[in-house]
Amino acid sequence: MLKVSLSIGNHKLIDCQYVYLEPFASDSLRKFTFYGIKSSNKDLLYAIETCEISANDSIEVKIQSQKKTKKRFLVNKFKIYINDFEVFKGNSWWVSGLIYDDHFEAYQQGVIDILNLWKKNEDLNWAEIPNGSSLKSNYFQCCFLYSSLSTNIVKRDYYKFDMSLIQSFEDFIYFASKEFTGDKGYFGRDRYTFKDCLLEVYHNGDLKEQRQIVFFNIKKMKDLGTVEILSEIKEVLRPFNFSIKELR
Repeated sequence: MLKVSLSIGNHKLIDCQYVYLEPFASDSLRKFTFYGIKSSNKDLLYAIETCEISANDSIEVKIQSQKKTKKRFLVNKFKIYINDFEVFKGNSWWVSGLIYDDHFEAYQQGVIDILNLWKKNEDLNWAEIPNGSSLKSNYFQCCFLYSSLSTNIVKRDYYKFDMSLIQSFEDFIYFASKEFTGDKGYFGRDRYTFKDCLLEVYHNGDLKEQRQIVFFNIKKMKDLGTVEILSEIKEVLRPFNFSIKELR
């Protein structure tokens, strides 16, 4: 699913499976490490030894992934103006330098890490992600990139939500996207975009028939002090054709 390509000018240097940005730096130089290099070692060794790569050169990094439809899409594209790099060894290689991006799309390691998990048929443990973590918004972004905007929702006898697992509106969106659209489906990233997704489905005619939502473990919400979230959820759902049942 995830593919990372490095090139110099029109010359493709290597393909690899994963890229990692060191999270902390004492100056404006950033260090990237590329893993799972697919080209033969000779390609990269030749480029380094013949000074095809040297300080002050620029490497273009292109990161792609695959949609649900199997069509490839661009995740990030940027240049690294090289300050330093390591002698190539094994199947990984690091380079540090200044980053230039003329696509105005910020590099987000969380997005890369989530797409890499999906490639391995793994997923985040949502319950372990702290509220307010950027990893939650990264997850929603990945779902949008992978599935795009939904124009209908999965038909079920009812949509059920364990409210003991929901401590924020983001948590509700996470479970709602799975109930409404299936695994890796996108259904917003906050209260307002969640409502936009409902409107998209409504205007597509998929909410003409009444649907039932069941909220259970309501008592545990009271114990956790998160009852106000349920009120917020019901307020957003109210204009649409849902009947709501609450179970303690």
